[in-house]
Amino acid sequence: MDRISLQPCDANPTDLIVHLVLDEEGGRRFYRETDETAGDRDTIVENILRGVYLRPIRVIEVDLARGLTKDVTMDVASSVLERARTQERSLSVAAERFVEAVLGRNASIRVFD
Repeated sequence: MDRISLQPCDANPTDLIVHLVLDEEGGRRFYRETDETAGDRDTIVENILRGVYLRPIRVIEVDLARGLTKDVTMDVASSVLERARTQERSLSVAAERFVEAVLGRNASIRVFD
């Protein structure tokens, strides 16, 4: 049986890392669809900060080049908090819930310190 490679041969290795956001609505959990160009960590952090997701629960990083997956929820929550702090931005309600659930009850209060 022939093997089929799912990795494009001309792909940039950094383009082969995507992030999936587990979201929740009405008691249903699902992974959000995203445009191919919007699955990078920076965009996911920005989307969480702005409240694009309803109730983000977990963020999974998929490294297609190496065939690895990793739960990066804590790293992303820290990045959301740090971006809010450095850019002097308020967290959306969904982002605040996410940060508090992942990093601790009063984590988002640090944004305003």
